[in-house]
Amino acid sequence: MSGTDSMSLQDELTPDGTCFGCGPANGDGLQLKSYRHDDTVVATFTPDLKHQAAPGVLCGGIVGTLLDCHGVAAAAVALDAPLGEVLVTKEYTVRFRGITPISLLALRAEAVEHDHRTATVHATIEHDGQVTAEFEGTFVAPNRPR
Repeated sequence: MSGTDSMSLQDELTPDGTCFGCGPANGDGLQLKSYRHDDTVVATFTPDLKHQAAPGVLCGGIVGTLLDCHGVAAAAVALDAPLGEVLVTKEYTVRFRGITPISLLALRAEAVEHDHRTATVHATIEHDGQVTAEFEGTFVAPNRPR
């Protein structure tokens, strides 16, 4: 997989993607943009008030969506996914460590294990240096041979 620091993984690998969380072609989605940074994948995201659960608190479903989409970007890096290759979520767990506010958030993800077809990713969301949610997910390239 070739890449640059200036182009998001989503724009590089799935420019026509319509995923709600990260699809560049979904104007109604969250438009998450993930970038390579050494061995990790990083992103920032500022939620809108329409994404809140309680006043000032990000909806847990949106937290899960952000981490799932960011996790698949880290899996794509680990699996050296080519343009347009489909990766799917096999399973994931989110652990909430605090309130995730409607404010600038930092996401970080990296593959902790992978083979030629599957990657397990650890990811976090932070606000002001404090982890508010942790994620562990497994992603699969279903069209690759077993």
